[in-house]
Amino acid sequence: MLRKVIEKIRAGMLRDIINETKWIYSYTSRYKKGIVVYILLGFAVTVLGLAASVASKYLIDAVTGHHNSVILRIAAVYAGFSLARIALNAVSQRVNAKLSIKTSNEIRADVFRRFLTVDWQMSLDYHSGDLLSRVSDDVNTVAGSVLGWIPSLIIGLAQFLATLTVILVYDPMMALIALLSAPVTVLLSRFFIKKMRTFGQEVRQSQAKLTAFYEESLQNLQAIKAFSLHDTFSSRLDALQQLYCHVSLDYNLFSVKTHLLMSTLGFVVSGTCFAWGVYRLWSGYISFGTMTLFIQLAGLVASSFSSLVSLVPSAISATISAGRIMAILDLPCEDLSADEQSRALIENAVRDGVTVHVDHVHFAYQNGRQVFRGFDLHAKSGEIIGIVSPSGGGKTTLIRMLLGLITPSEGEVALESGAYRAPLSPCMRPLISYVAQEKVIFSGTVADTLRMTSPMATDGQLVDALQTACAWDFVSQLPDGIHTPLGERGSGLSEGQIQRLAIARALLSDAPILLLDEATSALDIDTERRVLGNMLSSGKRRTVIVTTHRPTVLLSCTRVYAITEGCARQLTQKEIDGLTVHKA
Repeated sequence: MLRKVIEKIRAGMLRDIINETKWIYSYTSRYKKGIVVYILLGFAVTVLGLAASVASKYLIDAVTGHHNSVILRIAAVYAGFSLARIALNAVSQRVNAKLSIKTSNEIRADVFRRFLTVDWQMSLDYHSGDLLSRVSDDVNTVAGSVLGWIPSLIIGLAQFLATLTVILVYDPMMALIALLSAPVTVLLSRFFIKKMRTFGQEVRQSQAKLTAFYEESLQNLQAIKAFSLHDTFSSRLDALQQLYCHVSLDYNLFSVKTHLLMSTLGFVVSGTCFAWGVYRLWSGYISFGTMTLFIQLAGLVASSFSSLVSLVPSAISATISAGRIMAILDLPCEDLSADEQSRALIENAVRDGVTVHVDHVHFAYQNGRQVFRGFDLHAKSGEIIGIVSPSGGGKTTLIRMLLGLITPSEGEVALESGAYRAPLSPCMRPLISYVAQEKVIFSGTVADTLRMTSPMATDGQLVDALQTACAWDFVSQLPDGIHTPLGERGSGLSEGQIQRLAIARALLSDAPILLLDEATSALDIDTERRVLGNMLSSGKRRTVIVTTHRPTVLLSCTRVYAITEGCARQLTQKEIDGLTVHKA
């Protein structure tokens, strides 16, 4: 049975652990000197500890032998070794803290930046709470293992071997007794690895579910209160906590049994060493000082043994976390590079405007839902193109495609400016301003929110954009105007005010393409008309594409397309008038 388990470990799991360990230490290349210093400090602390133990032996022998002339000298040596050990240990802890923090920051930044550029559809497979768990908990575990695993293993082995060497000098038989535990430890550790890894993965998954639940609940607190869902969400929390409790306690029970077994083995070894030392003292072969040394060395052997054993669950935990982080880093990313044609188009489009071409596009989501079947649409600079469809008809999918978040399976989405034309790609997003239907307001002041799209904008430019979006009337009444702090997701503002801030932010970017996804849905009709009128009269030649259910928006559009059965059909003026009258 044990043989089969070891074969399985060698076949797959051990390979994964090795790969994950290599990945962890790929982040330490710039910190190699620091890690070497940390290991050398560990060696020095071990040597000083053993030297202090040996000095204590001679001190006791001097006291019991009444050699007064050397007592103070040996006591001074013992104190010197002990104090030096304390000082170096403090330095070692400082080095540990610095390297752990720097490594965790580097890994966390890589994970965060990677996810900012990951293929959008691939990101949908992960809940934001799960991602938060990976960026925080898993990164902390991995960062801690950089100095808490392999360097600690090296230092622990050095301490174990150095202690055995000292014991061997004074009593070879005791060294042999201390070594008897090594083969048993290796076999048991390999046997427990698979079980530890399984438990560790289950605990991490249950933690991620709890984190996701907390995040989602807090984000939707208003809805929970509005729909009186307190009891429902409390019940869900109870179920998730019970799952976490069950998995964690199972892991804890396994860990307790493992620790009990290993500790018992360590006790047997240290106890046997102690008994042998007592026998040797009783037989007159060793002095009281040597017996004291043996007691200390037996304790060091036991602590070294325990430290080495405890590294197994630490290593398993670190590799599990590494695997979860690697899953994110292995996701395909968007190609943000721009070829010569794209760069030329971007430069020309900022100056002369841009035409959007959607030519015979087909698209289906990964779940198989077909959205577009030969979709065609064209929008020129200076035009406002309206898009209407039933809910779920494809308006939002079109916006995502124009933002470069998704790509058609057939057909092409392209931009044209002057003599330049190129397929739409993520590198062209600077040409696009976007106003979403949902709240997209970040923490900070009103000015901070607006400058997201134009960091160098002056206060005067912010005011101009707010006036165009009909937002200056309420922003000017805030306690500190544009410097008033906003709550999370714009709390304290109405839906209509948040939409107007989002429109002002989009206008401030001066991008030649403006996408409005139900961007005026929370505005009253009069404000909506003023906002659209201001945008048309602002003197900026933008290509505007707006999805809407509001009939008043259609009256401001150059052309209106209806999405039906995956295709776009341009509506006649009569159809637009009829639709407007019907909806009004």
